[in-house]
Amino acid sequence: VVRSNGEYLYNFCSPVDDGVMKVTHVVRDRGKLDLLSKQEMVRISLGFPPVLYAHTPILVDVFGKRFTHDPDWGDATLQDFVQKGILQEGLISYLLSTLFGPSEHTYATIDEFCLRLELSRLHAANTVFTPSVLLEHNKHALQRLSNEEYMARVREFFDHTNPRVLEYIDSDKNLFKLLGDLKRSLYELEGIVEYLTSPR
Repeated sequence: VVRSNGEYLYNFCSPVDDGVMKVTHVVRDRGKLDLLSKQEMVRISLGFPPVLYAHTPILVDVFGKRFTHDPDWGDATLQDFVQKGILQEGLISYLLSTLFGPSEHTYATIDEFCLRLELSRLHAANTVFTPSVLLEHNKHALQRLSNEEYMARVREFFDHTNPRVLEYIDSDKNLFKLLGDLKRSLYELEGIVEYLTSPR
């Protein structure tokens, strides 16, 4: 629990923080399971109350390593997924589905996930990143948006990726309404707008 220079390591700091902050539940990935015995010894030695742990599966690549990058999607950051037109709600729903229940079950809110969650029934294995399942979650998240919310996301997306597409949308009320009714993936919209404004 202590480095050679006398500084405390996280195996000491983590249970102390949890005890001081009155943490009752710790949810973390399975990679930290081997820390449990050391941290529990510290907790018991210091007389802090028991904590419930849930060691969850993680998202991995096809080689079974922690998912950090995909050749088609880029780095596993929110910014990279948003640039590909994935809504935050779609990404969160997908990530929640990798922990519990069938992967195709979508979650409209984290509250809905919490109501369904049974810690004893967390997935037994890590989940491999599957773009097609992510896109399904994103599609459901898109459908839950009102037309106004959807077009606000469209505006935000193209403001960062291709402002020229926004000019087309802003200059044509029919196009604006059509896109709001279609509610297609933000990533598909660029091609749709190009096709509608410059048909071949």
